[in-house]
Amino acid sequence: MLRGRPWEDVVEALAAVKQRRPELEELVTFSEQLLLAQHKAPVRVDTDALDESVLRNRVRRREPLLRRWEFPVDLESAESLFLDLIQIARKRGDQVEASAAATEAALEEGRLLLRSLLKGALAEEGYAYAAAHEHGLDPELLHALVEWSLRPSLEACAEKLAERQKGLRWEEAICPICGSAPAFAELRGEDVTSLRFLYCGLCGFPWQFRRVGCPFCGCTDHNRLRTLFPEGDERCVLEVCEQCHRYIKTVDNRTHFGLIPEIEVMAASPLDLVARDRGYV
Repeated sequence: MLRGRPWEDVVEALAAVKQRRPELEELVTFSEQLLLAQHKAPVRVDTDALDESVLRNRVRRREPLLRRWEFPVDLESAESLFLDLIQIARKRGDQVEASAAATEAALEEGRLLLRSLLKGALAEEGYAYAAAHEHGLDPELLHALVEWSLRPSLEACAEKLAERQKGLRWEEAICPICGSAPAFAELRGEDVTSLRFLYCGLCGFPWQFRRVGCPFCGCTDHNRLRTLFPEGDERCVLEVCEQCHRYIKTVDNRTHFGLIPEIEVMAASPLDLVARDRGYV
């Protein structure tokens, strides 16, 4: 998970992206500011307060350890981070600046209650989008601000709970910590014996998954699974499924050993447009 890495390594990886992809310099600089705010956020989560018997039963039944609303979140830290992120967004310019200013005004006027927003978004995946529509705010920005604000607490909690998953064989395409879908994948090791890991879209936890197979519909038919390689840079590729028409970005840490997956996925954001232009979602 990105928060657990030394900040110097993150800065070095971002600098490398800027060097090889100068057209992304503005995006990378903006992302660096957001990541630094997350990295500096002090987080205290108390996993000891979780019901031990419930956790043991879920491990025994091979279920995810937590429901998303059960995460012990440092709401004070998340609120402070949310306000810091708004200020960063306001310096981005153009539409992002205007949307961030509108969100800030809604908070100041009391139309939008920050703690309720964070709690609601944790309990229900689409809550931030609904709140944005209700108050006439940018739904994508509000969802992103909420997600970025909660992420340090979720990652800290997942890291503490990871010990319970050691030695267990988890073959599901959902996160063993919280049951959420994967956001991206990573290949590790040698080419022939490489392993694939999926990274949770909610708490960031990585878990090993079978090397061949769609993580969304389970298809294992080689004829319906394809890999699309971007021209000139194969650090991050698209793995697509012709059965469910879903795709997942996959970071190749075999030939390009030492990549930070979260950074490479961000740098490969143009691949999302490629995938969608070809009918994948």
